[in-house]
Amino acid sequence: MYPVASLDDRRLAAVIDSACLLFAYGGFLALFSSLGGQFTLSKLSAAVYVATFAIVYLQYFALFNVTCFLLGHFFWDFCGPCGMKTS
Repeated sequence: MYPVASLDDRRLAAVIDSACLLFAYGGFLALFSSLGGQFTLSKLSAAVYVATFAIVYLQYFALFNVTCFLLGHFFWDFCGPCGMKTS
């Protein structure tokens, strides 16, 4: 078995990740508004808001998990997200 973080540490990490995601999404919406975009309440706009949040989430996931996984395994002999030693 590989050692993993405690549940308290994982909860704190989830809160920090959520805050970062919401901040990035809020920045995206603020940029959209400052460039002349208009917010409306309809089914189509709700679908667009969900889709843009999904894009922000996927970019965040790719940046911090995939990159850390690759750099950790190839350069530091350690994987940050999964915490396993490779040798």
